[in-house]
Amino acid sequence: MRLAAQLADLAVAAAVNAARDGATENDVAAAAHAAQIGAGGEYPALPHYISSGDRLELGHAHWTDTPLHRGSLVKMEYLGVRRRYHAGLTRMVSLGPPDPQVAADVELCLRLQDETFASLRPDTSVDRLSREARQRLADTGRPAYRIRLGYSMGIGFPPIAGEGQTADFREGAPWLLAAGMVFPMLSVLRVGLVVSDTVLITDAGHERLTATPRQLLIAE
Repeated sequence: MRLAAQLADLAVAAAVNAARDGATENDVAAAAHAAQIGAGGEYPALPHYISSGDRLELGHAHWTDTPLHRGSLVKMEYLGVRRRYHAGLTRMVSLGPPDPQVAADVELCLRLQDETFASLRPDTSVDRLSREARQRLADTGRPAYRIRLGYSMGIGFPPIAGEGQTADFREGAPWLLAAGMVFPMLSVLRVGLVVSDTVLITDAGHERLTATPRQLLIAE
């Protein structure tokens, strides 16, 4: 899982480097795949998701020949895979200086998730975590969004990478966190604005396995 997380980080770094004025989503996807494969990564159980412009509001949109330009906002969701173990990572990327509202939204998205991360520890109720996250979002005055904080992930083959049917972060979930569990954790303000990291539950709390900076990424 640690190696898979490193491969997800590699994909984001390569993709951001490839995202420039005049490039296409195809170019970004090609760079992400090449970086992972060159480092020993395997095919993911689900495709990488890359979208920009009007397609940002599509939940799971893969790359197209859509051109990018300064001012574009790109949503990048990647899976790193090693020995069929998967790790997920999602970041928002701005080409050039970001729109101030987008920058503020990403900061809010991360702050809300950091508050959830602070509560991750063994024997914690997933139902309580989900309810508290929903309340924090409501307290911001933003439109209500159906909270899904995360789901279990491990070995995956097409057509599914995650294990939401095994352990899903939802209100009403009857299970508790335990050391050794691994989850891609999501923070969503709207479909077009999402961040995620893969975390490991430890005896002391949690460890973030994906290491990409938790911020709005800027492609120059």
